[in-house]
Amino acid sequence: MNRNLLYFFILLVTSCGTQNKYINTDFSQQYRNLLLQPEFRVRMSTDNIGILLFQINSSGLVYKKNENGIFESLLKLSVTNFSYDNAYQIYDTTSVLINLPYDSVNTLIKGSINIKACACLNYLKVKITDLNKNQDYLYGLSMDCRFSGSSPYYNITDNFGEDLMSTVVTENSAVNIIPPADVSKLFVRFYFREYPLALPPFSNNPPQVFDFHSDSSRQVTNKELEGITFTKEGLYLFQSDTMVKTGFTVLCADQDFPSFTTSDRLIDALRYLTTRKEYEKLISSTNKKKSVDEFWLEKAGNNERGRQLIRVYYGRAKDANILFTSYMPGWKTDRGMIYMIYGPPSSVYFSGSYETWDYRNTAGLPTTRFTFRKLLNPFTDQDYALERGLELQNVWYLAVDSWRAGRIVGDY
Repeated sequence: MNRNLLYFFILLVTSCGTQNKYINTDFSQQYRNLLLQPEFRVRMSTDNIGILLFQINSSGLVYKKNENGIFESLLKLSVTNFSYDNAYQIYDTTSVLINLPYDSVNTLIKGSINIKACACLNYLKVKITDLNKNQDYLYGLSMDCRFSGSSPYYNITDNFGEDLMSTVVTENSAVNIIPPADVSKLFVRFYFREYPLALPPFSNNPPQVFDFHSDSSRQVTNKELEGITFTKEGLYLFQSDTMVKTGFTVLCADQDFPSFTTSDRLIDALRYLTTRKEYEKLISSTNKKKSVDEFWLEKAGNNERGRQLIRVYYGRAKDANILFTSYMPGWKTDRGMIYMIYGPPSSVYFSGSYETWDYRNTAGLPTTRFTFRKLLNPFTDQDYALERGLELQNVWYLAVDSWRAGRIVGDY
């Protein structure tokens, strides 16, 4: 058993029929405060019990000396499940108290907590309270349990049987995939796609349509799912029934993911800021790394400012990969694009199939709202499309021009 679990004191409280609304909660800390670097994944244990897996970086917690002279953290993790099918009424609540001594080596707090869930679209509000600091951190996530063959009914672990927090793996990684109990074999379809960048917020061009014809497919037994290795970048869709589009998806990324270190990757991420001529010059350069440095130095005016621009811009690109990756890398998604250019939003609200970001008090820019609509996607329940419009054209160019003038947009 993970040593951290020994310190858990679990409190379970159930509430039904309460009218508290999920949609009234501001979840901006989900994207603004990455000190705790929390990761969550939800899966179903039985027909009506869900499991929230969590991982928290204890380096972001406050440690205080107890009566025995030992520095320890004290946090509370509270989970509320709102049923979308029942007008966001509370379906269940539960909480965990975690008390841990300081450990400079093992900084990750890992665990799980059970919560009642229905065979519907569940929305979870997760609150992490650092009791030593009296500080709350709020996070929202969904668990779509409407289809028995969908992702929450599967599990993925490493070779030691430890639950993985993400379904994104890197090339040549070996994992265990655990299907629903009544499934003895699966079909796996492989898709390799070159995804275009997100279109500007004012674009009226139609998005690229995903080609659902797989590049290859095969049948695998449960035994083959133990230590299965992913050798090629792309999407792997595991299904018990190929007549439906739901299943369990694994995204295999390159070894560099989620960071941006190679010259080609650094140039790709610049496409949101460059003109076509500038971009073509960068990709045709014989010394791409030098050309990237020269691009930022020209915009910044001096080396110190240039290093700061690089740190913030590519830091946001990495964060976008961590926060928004679904069936494609997060930095290429609509939410990833807005996050990279504008930074973390001032407020974030979820309402049904919509996620709304507001930006206020951003130097040189007017108050701006971006609305993202959740799409039905067989590979993920984290596919959101920006509601585009010409009214966003001016504020987009103002933000891009700020970057090109050596000014960072938003908080950093």
